[in-house]
Order: sequence, then C-alpha cells, then structure tokens
Amino acid sequence: EWPLRPGENGQQHMSEDDDFMDTEEQIPRDIEKEAEDEKNTGNNFYKQKDYFKAIKFYTNAINLMPEKAAYYGNRAAAYMMISNFSSALDDSLKSVEKDPNFFKGGLRMIKCYIALGNLTAASRSLQDLKSRDPNNSSSYASETTNINRLKDLEISADKDMNNNDYKKVVYVMDRALEMAPACVNYKTKRAECLALLGRYNEAQEAANEMLRANNLNAGALYVKGLCLFYQDHLDKARQHFLQVLRVDPDHSKARLAVKDVKKEKSTDCDSALIPLL
Repeated sequence: EWPLRPGENGQQHMSEDDDFMDTEEQIPRDIEKEAEDEKNTGNNFYKQKDYFKAIKFYTNAINLMPEKAAYYGNRAAAYMMISNFSSALDDSLKSVEKDPNFFKGGLRMIKCYIALGNLTAASRSLQDLKSRDPNNSSSYASETTNINRLKDLEISADKDMNNNDYKKVVYVMDRALEMAPACVNYKTKRAECLALLGRYNEAQEAANEMLRANNLNAGALYVKGLCLFYQDHLDKARQHFLQVLRVDPDHSKARLAVKDVKKEKSTDCDSALIPLL
C-alpha cells in the first residue's frame, strides 16, 4: 500500500512552526506589567524633559490599562509642561473620574483651570479638594493665592477699561497672563487695548497668535478688524467684523463696529462731494 498523505484519515499535518505558534499563544500576557513598563519609560523621558515622548509612552500605558488613574495624571503633567492645558485638563478630569481620591489629579485640575482663566471652575474644584482633604492646605496654598489675585486683577482691568485707561489694562493683563498663560479672554482684552492705543503691529501679532490656535476666535478677528478700521482700511475692517458676527452673532462690539464703518464711509463720501475752492 501507498503511505497515507498528510491530512488523510482525518489527521491534520502539523509542522514544527505550527507547533511553535501554538506554544506562543499559550503564554499569557502580563498586561499590568506591560503598562507599568510603558509608564516607567514615560517617566524616564519626563525626567529628561522630553515631554512629547513621555506623552507617547503614557498613552501606551493608558491604552493597555485605561482604568488606571495615575497614568492619566502622568500624561496630564507632561501636557502641562508643554503648555497644552486643555489636554492636561481633560486627563486630570479623567484621573479624578477613575479615582475620586486621587489628590494629584484634583490639584492638577485646579492648576489647569487657573492657567485657562476659568476662575469659577477653579474655585469650585478647590473647595471640593479642601472638603476631601482639609489637612493638606499647604499643597494648594499657591492655587488659593493665584485665584484670589486673578479675581482682583479682573476687577481692576474692568475698572480701567471703563475709564479708557488702556495702557493700565495692558499692564494688568500682562500680570494676569503670568498666572493664566492660556486664558483667551485675557489675551483678547490685552490685544484690543493695544489696538485702541494705536499699537497695531503688536495687536495684530497677538490676534494672529490666537487665530493660529483657533481660526474661529471671534475676539481675535474683532481685534484685527479694529486695527484695520483705525488704519482706514474700511472695507477690510467691515469684512472682519461681519466674519465675527458669523462666528458669534451676539458679539455686541462687532455689531457697533459695522455701524461705525458705515458711518465712516458715509462721511468720506460726503467729504468727497465738497467742491474745491
């Protein structure tokens, strides 16, 4: 008789490679160890101040163990070091969501709210942290000071704005931005006052910086329109103000500005009709 071929008689031929693959599949993965290794690698890059690589490895750790609060906290810390406070805030919120008693996550959350200029949320989060950990007040003393200081600066800036003391507003906003470097409202108010002071290049530079971060920033578009208006580029100014209203229909200053452009153009037309002597 001829010998049976592989696969006949219900027998499946197994190669050495197939047997090796089965052996590999039987080895269980230690997901927790893999995640810790990724986190530790991220920590090493963080210590080297290579925050982008640190973020990459913290993300790997999160993907492996998405319920681990500390991994989100570590990535939040790295985001803060590159001034990406929005992403840092998201991760801080997630870390506290995963573990409500994660103190560092709550503290980073407050720091991010302050950096973004959201004092209402910062104050609320601070009170919550105090209620959960009243004996650790020294850990959030600087955050308490910064919140109170920023509130005072906001009051001062509003008062100076009403008094048309634009130079003082710029000074106050510079101080505020030292504590809240990612606050769009502070940046906008500062840029607007620069335009009102006739410092158009500085105002436009500040507006362009905001637009690079968000090309639909109504405040920045308004500042650019204001610079164009005061430099007598009325048609371009009107286009910017109308664009502001498309982005934010309730922007009261832009509505007034559109009317001012119309009045200015009407005045120019009337002047052109006056006969020369």
